Amino acid sequence: MGNKPPRSRYARQEARIDNWQVSRPASRGRRFAGVVIDQALVFSTFGLLTKSTLWGNWDLDSGASPWQPHFDHAYLGFVIFWGMQGYLLFTRNQTIGKWLLNMRIARPDGSHVSGIRILARYGLSLMASLVPVWSLLINCLVDPVFIFGASRRCLHDEIADTVVLEIRRPA
Repeated sequence: MGNKPPRSRYARQEARIDNWQVSRPASRGRRFAGVVIDQALVFSTFGLLTKSTLWGNWDLDSGASPWQPHFDHAYLGFVIFWGMQGYLLFTRNQTIGKWLLNMRIARPDGSHVSGIRILARYGLSLMASLVPVWSLLINCLVDPVFIFGASRRCLHDEIADTVVLEIRRPA
């Protein structure tokens, strides 16, 4: 009575997080869609602010090189990103795109990701944004290539030891 059969060590691992059922690693397509949503939000806000304020003083005709650091734009991008995504990232381990598509950042065992790991996860990309060319190389070429490995983890996931999981809303 009350004896449960032993769980197979090969059974699929599941974890419950705040009444949400975590089922499996998120698909590459779903992760891509989440990034597109997040970037569209950040870049559209960045564009609106740079076109309507004094932040918009940089253009290619000014002699500024895309190989040189652009601290003002990197700072604005940093403020916009953390202003939009910070609360969800630190409290629920989600960005707006991940929230809309039912995904969550987690440790490989399914547990909550600490603030330090969140900062490490996004640190490379934010530092690369100082130099536009490096930002393109790292964020658009190097980082995403890693997702085609068996673990479906990007470079930033490897750095912070995180995974992105699909979650199901409770019934």
